[in-house]
Amino acid sequence: MTQLLDRLGLGRPDVRAWAMYDWANSAVWTTIVAAVFPIYFHNVVAADLGDAVATSRFAWATTLAIVIVAIVAPLLGAIADYWAMKKKFLAMFLWLGALACLAMYWIGPGDWKLALVLFILANIGVAGSIV
Repeated sequence: MTQLLDRLGLGRPDVRAWAMYDWANSAVWTTIVAAVFPIYFHNVVAADLGDAVATSRFAWATTLAIVIVAIVAPLLGAIADYWAMKKKFLAMFLWLGALACLAMYWIGPGDWKLALVLFILANIGVAGSIV
């Protein structure tokens, strides 16, 4: 098994941990941010709002999450570098994103406000963990 891991470039435990983190991070980007959740939000959660309103609210939530990360990321990056808190910030954002995704289980039809709050938190968590 170790020969296979070495051939794949995954011989060290820290590299395997990073690969697993990157795999999970990519799953959030594709499932929650890009592919599945937007369709679920539009067709189920915000179906009673109408197409234009549902699309607009989802777009504003996406914009808000990105703006928050864009404003906070340089400051948090500087703090993480100065006080050697990179792993703590990674863990904090990872938990924020993971718990927000987990809480999406309870989103149902008409829960568009809850859905957007959780989407924003998940988006901040996944983007913030990369920083």
